[in-house]
Amino acid sequence: MDKTSLEKSIERDVQEALASIAENEAETIRRLDIERQAAIDHFRRLAEDETNAHIRQEITRLKNKAALERQKIRLQCLEDFITDRVKEVMTGLNQHRRYPSFMINTVVQAAGEIMGPIEVRLAKADLALADSIRSALPSARVVIKEDPSIQWGGCLVIDQAGGRVFNGTMERMYFRHSAVIRRKIAKMLEEQNVETNAQRMP
Repeated sequence: MDKTSLEKSIERDVQEALASIAENEAETIRRLDIERQAAIDHFRRLAEDETNAHIRQEITRLKNKAALERQKIRLQCLEDFITDRVKEVMTGLNQHRRYPSFMINTVVQAAGEIMGPIEVRLAKADLALADSIRSALPSARVVIKEDPSIQWGGCLVIDQAGGRVFNGTMERMYFRHSAVIRRKIAKMLEEQNVETNAQRMP
């Protein structure tokens, strides 16, 4: 039985509607694919930018830390060098020709502030000056003892009655002037470094 024109028209309309729906679906899928890919690309760029920013931040932090560590090492080396040089100089001062008179003058000056008996404490190496110290204080009652705490030389003069202590040790003298001494040594080293670098330049 032949289809009526109405049936054919309905069938044609349905097929056109289905085709339109299929085309719309395909277009929607294409659009969604494009949007999905764009979103993925955008996310990837954001992730890459964030990762690169984090990497740059970490590199900067590591560079700063390395620079700080180098500075700390340089300062520690400088400190060790200064400490070694100071120790060499201070421990060698007792070999200077003026050292005995310095020791005697230090004791005599402190004794001038003391009315009663005096105790003088010396490093073991300086006990050889005991007779000279006693001779310089003929009217004073003087006891001379070894003091292991005195490493670089000098003396401690103790007022036995009053309990006062006059510290004439080299350690005390260095402590009082250590900041100035260290600054001068550091300045000399810096000037030497600048001069050496200037000579290396072509």
